[in-house]
Amino acid sequence: MNPNKSNTRNRFSRFKLLDWAGTLALAGALIGALAAGHAAAQAYPAKAITLNSSLAPGSSYDVIFRVIQEDWRQRLGKDLVINPVVGGLGTLAPGSLLRAQPDGYTIAFVFAAPITLSPQMMSTPPYDPLKDFAPVIQLTRHGLLYIAAPNAPYNNFAEFIAQAKANPGKLSVGYAGAGSQVHLLQIASTLGVEFLGVPYKSSTQLAPAVMGGETNAGIHTVGAVAELIKSGRIKPLFIASPNRSAQLPNVPSISESNPGLEGGSWFGILAPANTPRDRVEWLNREFSASMKTERVKQQLALAAYDLVAGTPEQFAEVIRKEIPIYTKIVKQYNIKAE
Repeated sequence: MNPNKSNTRNRFSRFKLLDWAGTLALAGALIGALAAGHAAAQAYPAKAITLNSSLAPGSSYDVIFRVIQEDWRQRLGKDLVINPVVGGLGTLAPGSLLRAQPDGYTIAFVFAAPITLSPQMMSTPPYDPLKDFAPVIQLTRHGLLYIAAPNAPYNNFAEFIAQAKANPGKLSVGYAGAGSQVHLLQIASTLGVEFLGVPYKSSTQLAPAVMGGETNAGIHTVGAVAELIKSGRIKPLFIASPNRSAQLPNVPSISESNPGLEGGSWFGILAPANTPRDRVEWLNREFSASMKTERVKQQLALAAYDLVAGTPEQFAEVIRKEIPIYTKIVKQYNIKAE
C-alpha cells in the first residue's frame, strides 16, 4: 500500500468533514440570526414607548393618559411614558418626531391646530404635516361652544348672525387660541359678516369676561363651561361641531343650519414618517382598545370629548381635508403666528 495515497485519503476526509462542519455552523448561524430577527420583529414593543405631549400637565387628558398607562401595564405588560413637550403654538411635540428614530418608540400626542393650522401661520414652518408624520389614530374630537351672557339679545346661531349683520364690526367675540380665531373668521368669510375679535391669553379668562359683559360672546369648550351653563350663569348659543354634544343635547349644532362650518378640534397620535406599518397598526390597535374601556369613556364624557378611535387612514384623511380649509382663511385674513 502506498503511504502517500493513504495520507491523501485521510487529509481529504478531514477536509470534507471540516467543510461539512463549517457549512452546518454557517447554516446554524444564519437560521439563528433569522430567528432572532423574527423574534425581535414580533417582540415590539420590547421597551417603553415615549409619548411626547403637546399639553401641559394638569390638562383634561392627564387622567385619560393615566388610565391608558394602567391599561397597558395590566393588559399588555407594556409601559407608556408621558413626556410633556409644550410650546411653539403646540408645534414642539410633533416637531420632536423629526429627530426621533422611525421605530415606533417615540410618538407624539397632538391637537389639531399645530398640524392643520399653525404651520400655515408661520413664515418658516417647522415641518410638513403631510410628509413628516405617520398618522396613528385620531383619539377624540370636540366642538367649539359659542356662549353669551344670559341677558344677551340672541339665543341661537341665526339670531347671533343677525346681530352681527345689524352691527358690522361691533359684536365682540372673545377667544383663546388660533383655532377659535380661525373658526370665527371662517363664519365671517362664509356669511359675509364682520365681528370684533377679542383675543385672550388663556381660556380661563373667557367665561368671566362673558359673564361680566367684557365681551358680547365667547368661544369655549363644552367641558369647561358645562357647570356654568347648568347654573344659568352662561347661555349657550350653538356648538361648532358635526353633531350635538351629549352633555348639552338641547344646544343645536351649527351643521344643522350651515353644513361646512362645523369647525371644532381633535386630539390624536402621530409617529415619525417611515415608521414600519406593523408598528403603526399595533399602536393604533392598542390605543383604540384603551380608549374604548369604560374608565376612559367616563373621562371623555366629563370632558365632553367625542370618541373617534378610527384607522390611520381615516386620521390621515381628516388632516388632508382640514389643511386647505384653514390655509384659505389664514391667507385671506393674513394671520401670522405671534
